Amino acid sequence: MSIAAQDVVASLEASPFGRMEPDARFALARLARRIQIDDGDYLFREGDAGDAAYVVASGGIEIVGRLPD
Repeated sequence: MSIAAQDVVASLEASPFGRMEPDARFALARLARRIQIDDGDYLFREGDAGDAAYVVASGGIEIVGRLPD
């Protein structure tokens, strides 16, 4: 396993994904890709397709929702 893959597996283990079976976690790690966003950028917006999962490896994010009014 490459160092990058080891980093992904370690991030998954430290997240709620850590409860997955190890083989499933390794399979997920092989599909993962690392992204970087800058302050003020949007990772996703309300209404976007729910087709991804994210693990925040460093820094933080703010989750904001809109009210109907």
